Amino acid sequence: MRHRRTAIALAVLLAFLTLAAGPGLVPSRAQARVQIEFWHGLTGVLGTTLEKIAADFNATQSAYQVNATFKGTYPQTMVAAVAAFRAGNAPAIVQMFDGAVTHSTTVVETLRMFDPENRLG
Repeated sequence: MRHRRTAIALAVLLAFLTLAAGPGLVPSRAQARVQIEFWHGLTGVLGTTLEKIAADFNATQSAYQVNATFKGTYPQTMVAAVAAFRAGNAPAIVQMFDGAVTHSTTVVETLRMFDPENRLG
């Protein structure tokens, strides 16, 4: 059941990224794959499953490359994500525990993570 939820969540996130970015994100045949950095804090079977889902997705098409990267424990992943965001090079997706957002950053920074082009105002 958890594996199915993880697969569904990944599919929804990838669909959202595709739609939110618009046609400019879809590369032409001459362009390289769009790289989507996906940091996670999953270990064991869940981490292996998530990375397999990303690899399977990558094998089904040639427009996108999801780079699922283990960044350590949840707290380590959170710290790495906040540091990367503040340095201006945050990954497209970060999977971490639900309380991380309230503990790691302000509401404004959280909104900026999910709206880097400031479409929300």
